[in-house]
Amino acid sequence: MPLREIRSDTLSAFAPGNSWKYTPSGFHFSENGPIERSEGTARVPLRSRERRERTEHLDGIVTAADLHDLIKDGAEVYTTVFDFGEAMIKKTTKGDLSILTVSGVYTRALGKELERLGLQWRGSLGIEFKDIKTNPAIRKKFDSSIVGVLKTVRDRYNAKQQLLILCSPPSELIDLLRLTGVHTGYQIIENPGSFNLKQAPASSQPRSPKETQDAREKSVIQKRILQLNQSLNRTVSLEKGLDSAAKCVKKFLPQAPPTANGYDFAFFYKSSEKVGGDFCDFINLGSEELGLVIGDVSGHGLDAALLMGITKKVIHIRAADGQLSPYQVLCHVNNDLIGDFNKYSFATALYGILHLPTGRFRFARAGHEVPVLFGPDFCQTVDSKGIPLGIDTGKTFCHMLEEKTVEIRPGSFLLLCTDGIAECMNSRGASYTRERVRYTLREVRADSNAKECLEEFLSSVQDFAGSRPQEDDMTAIIVQRT
Repeated sequence: MPLREIRSDTLSAFAPGNSWKYTPSGFHFSENGPIERSEGTARVPLRSRERRERTEHLDGIVTAADLHDLIKDGAEVYTTVFDFGEAMIKKTTKGDLSILTVSGVYTRALGKELERLGLQWRGSLGIEFKDIKTNPAIRKKFDSSIVGVLKTVRDRYNAKQQLLILCSPPSELIDLLRLTGVHTGYQIIENPGSFNLKQAPASSQPRSPKETQDAREKSVIQKRILQLNQSLNRTVSLEKGLDSAAKCVKKFLPQAPPTANGYDFAFFYKSSEKVGGDFCDFINLGSEELGLVIGDVSGHGLDAALLMGITKKVIHIRAADGQLSPYQVLCHVNNDLIGDFNKYSFATALYGILHLPTGRFRFARAGHEVPVLFGPDFCQTVDSKGIPLGIDTGKTFCHMLEEKTVEIRPGSFLLLCTDGIAECMNSRGASYTRERVRYTLREVRADSNAKECLEEFLSSVQDFAGSRPQEDDMTAIIVQRT
């Protein structure tokens, strides 16, 4: 299974006039109207109709006629990116045509995933190998396993009499397929980005109705390929933008835990996509006090990351002078942010001040996960009232907010975390749960330091999740009083 799936509902996500739909799992986007979200990566337009055109094995003349046919086609273009680190498979779909574009270092494991995706698709399929790099283990771009993969896909599609296209195959691959005979059964298109294909000599004989229909169907398929390749180019640009955004997000977060006599600190951050909405911070308030911040902006992706950066910075500015209590800081922050959040956006946050000489931790919680005090054989949650930032104006927010104080005793720990940990799910759809969080923390070893304690805790979460991809951002801070 892929390490990560990067999902893009449409490829022109920032064009004017497009619409959004909010669900409990976040915002979703459509060029041609609202969309439904189903399990997995499929997005189905509410007003589009599913079409299944039977396509015979196409031979004969290839034309570029009737381009306006595609413009009238109301199907949307969707892209899913399966990221394997050194390699990537992009699945781009329009109507009943899907193109799988493979790039990076080809391996046997990548071939298995390509085979799985190819066999899953029920319409016409194109396979493209683009920017394939030499595999250092074999000093070649392809090993013999690619033959078996393409043969399995070919046999399935030929049996169903569905169109199967090999787009811009590298010369190394063509040579390998010709030696084994696997290239037969594929429609090979040397340049899917244009219609400059070789045409058969003009015939003085009029075409039969079947020949005319076949030529028209092939022309429509090629037009779709053109649009898909243009969409892929836009997706590449978007991916580069997300890579740059991910680097910026990392700069927003602490680069290392703080140090203080009598204490040990550790923290963890992992987004479910390239950029996310979780954040944490350590604020130096002088020789005797340290500010701790953790928060979670609703949604995922770029919009959540933008609001995260704003929220974290505003909290830091309000807290940095050390004159305000946690209650006062969050009240000011809510007033600062209320105009920047729309009616579907909000942020949960916890801000607290740790008094280092006594271990007292004074905090206020704006709808965030409760802090947990724990140690060998004990675990205690500390509840308090509070609603998220950005959903109501000052009076209501401040009236609902409550400040509390707890003491971190020598030898004990404090956990601050986001809901992505307790709500992490396994392959059976079960959640890790807050009860399991407390049970795991009670089992901490007495001789563990903060880093070891955090690693053991996160290992338990990962073992529970197994191979299921992470669906929400995860952030945690551990404070140990030694």
